Amino acid sequence: MSKWSYDYLFADPPPGTGDEIITLTQEMKPDMAVIVTTPQTISLIDSARSVYLARKMKIQKIGIIENMSGFICPICKAKIDIFDIGGSEKQAKELSVSYLGNIPLVIETKKTADSGKFFNLNNTTQGFLSSISTIVGNI
Repeated sequence: MSKWSYDYLFADPPPGTGDEIITLTQEMKPDMAVIVTTPQTISLIDSARSVYLARKMKIQKIGIIENMSGFICPICKAKIDIFDIGGSEKQAKELSVSYLGNIPLVIETKKTADSGKFFNLNNTTQGFLSSISTIVGNI
């Protein structure tokens, strides 16, 4: 058991429902599971398995976020739907869990991550910031 006090723990395990997730949920007994998926069918299959695991582990609050939900053009700022969008929102309804929102692809996030710097939300595309604000509000 952990000796630390915490409000949030973010874990980014490999896709699926492996031992890491089972051990974390057994030891920490989280209040909520936030599952991040992408619009592609294969990712939605994994996220559905994660929802079923969260239910099996008796996690009461479960939410889904759609990542890579459209691409924000760095030149014109238009949103371009490279992948299908809305799959995670549909899945959340089908599985009776919360749909927390979506996060578009923004090239600035890639550039800052590649440079090893923190991403500054104050200097970013408005669509990205509003997406993050919506998700935080829904959690």
